[in-house]
Amino acid sequence: MESSQTAQNQQASSTEEIEWRRAVEDLDAQLKRYEATERTMDQQAKQEEAQKLVNAMNRIADNHPDPKVQEEWRQKALTFESGSEAERRGLLGDIGKGVGVLLSVPFALVGAAVFATGAAIYGAGNLVKGVGNIMTGGALERKRSRKLSSAGEKVQ
Repeated sequence: MESSQTAQNQQASSTEEIEWRRAVEDLDAQLKRYEATERTMDQQAKQEEAQKLVNAMNRIADNHPDPKVQEEWRQKALTFESGSEAERRGLLGDIGKGVGVLLSVPFALVGAAVFATGAAIYGAGNLVKGVGNIMTGGALERKRSRKLSSAGEKVQ
């Protein structure tokens, strides 16, 4: 019974993570649309895109499990909605950097895990080699070095 409950919790957790990641990707896309609309100087379209951006921020808040993070995103949405043009630009810069980090973190973690695994395997191999040298009194290492030195003489 406990294992099925654990599996359900993990599945629910991964579903929440997927939804939250989609919300972050949506915010990233909405940021780009807002910035593109801002360059056109069309005030009506800019207002519509600004509202969509606020909705995207609120969607991130809705999909995050931590109440503190939810409140932070809701506050950002409120600040953007009611802020001056300068406040909006400053907030967009911060959000853009944060979204970039949020979208790249899983790839960085996977890369770090692969590197750590490789380092652990390399270390284990060196440990086994060292134990082998100790157990044979270094006989295998000396034999190997003689072969390498004689092979070097033949090549020259």
